[in-house]
Amino acid sequence: MPTKGKSNLYGRGKRGQPNEHISYKYTKMFIQNGYDRHFEKHGQNEMGLSSDQYRSRAISFANNVDRQNHLSFVNDVGLTVKFSIKTNEFAMITQEGHVATYFKTSLKEYERVKRYYGKS
Repeated sequence: MPTKGKSNLYGRGKRGQPNEHISYKYTKMFIQNGYDRHFEKHGQNEMGLSSDQYRSRAISFANNVDRQNHLSFVNDVGLTVKFSIKTNEFAMITQEGHVATYFKTSLKEYERVKRYYGKS
């Protein structure tokens, strides 16, 4: 389910240019390679979602604009890592706007990922 609109301005001002918070204009799909494995582990087993629900929620979260409740950064290869303090949702999105993974975790895990990628 493609989504776009105001959300493609997430953290980048009026012109929608990538910055330290996000590397993509908007996301419209889940990365194809490995989707089944991610869905089974995170969507089905951890979150109890159908495949369509998992895909839809991941895309919606990636495009959601909420600078007060979301933390994010872009690593050296352009992968955006995003976390919601409010809902504990976590996603990694490629520069092309493809969701690489989506699941629920803790702020502690987000901070560990941030340290691992060298963003302190």
